[in-house]
Amino acid sequence: MFVYQERRYLPGREVIDCHAHILPGVDDGARDMAESLELLRCAYENGIRTIYCTPHYHRQESNRQVKEVFREFLRTVREKHPRISEEMDIFLGHELVFHEELLERITAGEAFPLGDTNRLLIEFDPGISWQTMFRQLKILTNAGYVPVVAHMERYEALKRKENIRELKDAGCLMQVNFSSITGDSVTGKEFLFGGALSPEARRVRNLISEGKIDLFGTDMHRRDLRPPAVRRQIEWVAKNGY
Repeated sequence: MFVYQERRYLPGREVIDCHAHILPGVDDGARDMAESLELLRCAYENGIRTIYCTPHYHRQESNRQVKEVFREFLRTVREKHPRISEEMDIFLGHELVFHEELLERITAGEAFPLGDTNRLLIEFDPGISWQTMFRQLKILTNAGYVPVVAHMERYEALKRKENIRELKDAGCLMQVNFSSITGDSVTGKEFLFGGALSPEARRVRNLISEGKIDLFGTDMHRRDLRPPAVRRQIEWVAKNGY
């Protein structure tokens, strides 16, 4: 798992995407295998060399299918794109919404950490209160896990830098979406007005430059919904981040 303190974030080297809805047909991400492979090729061409496949976790559904789809995805990549298979590491995880049974589901092997790590990709409702977010994340850290706060730039509770610092001191990691660095729309096209000059993009850039961001993700879903065309963002981080 990539951690920025290792200072390995350079174009063409160890660029890691820890948040990707690339598996076909298991959530609102890639619709079929062809689209999954298209997204993978795009990620590879943009310099990404490690991807964590992180479908949304659903309590009401069997997650055995996710592992089966993941294995089929790996087989297909090896068959159709052997070079990418050889040069790219691909792991499985879940994007998790906290609920009171989450630890039990993880222990039972129904909800997945990121790869073989103890890190959990956790998302929240954008309007969650700071008190609730902190309480839920502390439950996970007290159990020995390292929560990765997914697309942390979305949460009102983390607009205050002291709240970010308190979570990081408690053992949490912060992830932002690549697209937020340039203020891109979900289709991957930069807004005609705002974009990198928007307050949201400036805030994300400041957080990166100040060392408050640990991980990045494309949060890719489909070819027309946040595709992994992120070379501009990768280059910006290499020049301005670390």
